[in-house]
Amino acid sequence: MQQRGGTEDVFQSPSVEQYQVIKALGRGSYGVVSQVRRLSDDAVFALKEIDLRADFYAALESEEDISVEAGTRAQRETEILTRLSKLSPNIVTMVEAWTSDDGESLKI
Repeated sequence: MQQRGGTEDVFQSPSVEQYQVIKALGRGSYGVVSQVRRLSDDAVFALKEIDLRADFYAALESEEDISVEAGTRAQRETEILTRLSKLSPNIVTMVEAWTSDDGESLKI
């Protein structure tokens, strides 16, 4: 299920294969932002990929703790982006968000 502009079912895939990477725009502690083109309509977007396995999780005791914390963090990120995008036309709008099939990254 695809999510647009909200947080329900946000972690179900569209697929990264629906996008073509044009170029890298930036890199940070938790991931990378790329300029991408959606293949279905040639629309251009910035795709933020957040590594849900980042060193931040190393202090957690179990895989279950990591999974819960990663899900909470990803949910919070999408909620913040959704709220901010409604405040001003100058703030980037979140179009969709999903986790990778392996659960290791969040794509926004």
